[in-house]
Amino acid sequence: MIYNKPVIKEDGSTEVVVDPTFFGPEAVLNTAYLFTGECYIRLIATSEQGIVIAFTPKRPDVTIEVLVQQFLNELIDQQLRIQIRHDTAEIQRIIVSEAFAPLGTEG
Repeated sequence: MIYNKPVIKEDGSTEVVVDPTFFGPEAVLNTAYLFTGECYIRLIATSEQGIVIAFTPKRPDVTIEVLVQQFLNELIDQQLRIQIRHDTAEIQRIIVSEAFAPLGTEG
């Protein structure tokens, strides 16, 4: 399986397969949503082989090759955000707990 390489299909769409060991479904979905203004996006889960993202431009002036590269960069950003949120969840919980501790629980 070749990952992150755009493939132009006969129907005019462009597909790219991303590696599910690097990118989770949440990151793919978040990134796909960000690009729905420029193109129609179809997501196809293929189990361990990868997640296929199909792009069809909404307008003829959209350069799909650039859009796919931007998508892949944004995908990295989204996956890192998820990882950081996961890694810092306990710290965030403690900070919020301490911030609201002075309010106490009267009753």
